[in-house]
Order: sequence, then C-alpha cells, then structure tokens
Amino acid sequence: MFPRLIAAATLRAALSRLPVAGAAGIALATGMAGMAVAADAQTEPISTQSYIDQATLSDIFEIQSGKLARNKSENDDIRAFGGRMVLDHTNSSEQLRKTLADIGGDISVPTQLDDRRMALLERLNEIPSDQFDRLYVDMQVTAHEQALKLHRDYAGNGENEALRDVAEDIADTVERHLDAVRDLASGQGY
Repeated sequence: MFPRLIAAATLRAALSRLPVAGAAGIALATGMAGMAVAADAQTEPISTQSYIDQATLSDIFEIQSGKLARNKSENDDIRAFGGRMVLDHTNSSEQLRKTLADIGGDISVPTQLDDRRMALLERLNEIPSDQFDRLYVDMQVTAHEQALKLHRDYAGNGENEALRDVAEDIADTVERHLDAVRDLASGQGY
C-alpha cells in the first residue's frame, strides 16, 4: 500500500505542475483519469507545522545515525558519509530554525525523536558491527527517499513562501545525499 501512496503522490505532484488539459491528457493516456481528478482537487497547501515536524525529525535522525556511522562502521566511505550527514543535516536544521525566526509565528520544533525513528536508531546501535554498514545504508536510502519527497512536496505546495524556498534548497542537498548513498550501496554490493 505504501508504494502506491508514494506513486500516487508523485503523480499528483507532477500533474499539478501541468496545465489542466495536459494533466488530464497524461492521466487518460496512462489510464489514471481518477488520479488526475484527485490531483486537480488537491489545492490545500501543506501545513508549516507538519513540514517542520517531519523535517526536524528527519534531521535529528540523520545527525544521530550519522554519528553512529562515524563511530561504529569499519568502512571509511560509510564513516565519511555519516560525517557528511551530521554536518549537512545540522546545517539544514539551522536553515529551518533561522527561517522560522524570520517569519515568526507559533511553530513548535521537535527536540527529540519520535518512537518510530527512535526504534530505528536503537536497532542501529544494537546491531553487531559486522552487520551495521548494510543496515545503515539501507536505512539511509529509505530515509532520504522520504525526506526528498517531504521537501519537494512542501517546496511545491507549502503554505509559507520563505519556507518553500528553504525546502527547495534542502531538497537539492537531500537529492545529492540520496545519489551518494545509492552509489555507496552499489559500491558495497548491497
């Protein structure tokens, strides 16, 4: 079910950027006319609070799991990637905080991981070192796919213009991370 939701959301995002006739034509050509109607109906902007919650939780997870990779991995490339995650996700968190301060408002920022991400981090921490690298890389691919979707979705349909610009910048960084971790996985034979 989850991949279908991602595919539907991706299609909606792509279709929402096309003129209505173009979106309907593509949907009919691909047999997805019902999805085109759903895409046209989705005009609600993504809430800033929801975006900040998910972006911050993603950054906290990346920073903490990156620190684990630097300390636990025996692979120089994976340790270096973990270090890059700590640096870049610390920077993206700061970008978000600065933008929130500039725009003002009553947006809360999470300071600790949610249960799902905490369980993933605990799993990474508890796994034997000889199994760490593969699990870490697998988690990084999934986490960056989800983060890329989050930032691109907000950049395209977020409720705050200044934050949409920041989301687009962060999405570019996350996309580079995703490419790098996929190359890392391929290079390791995962």
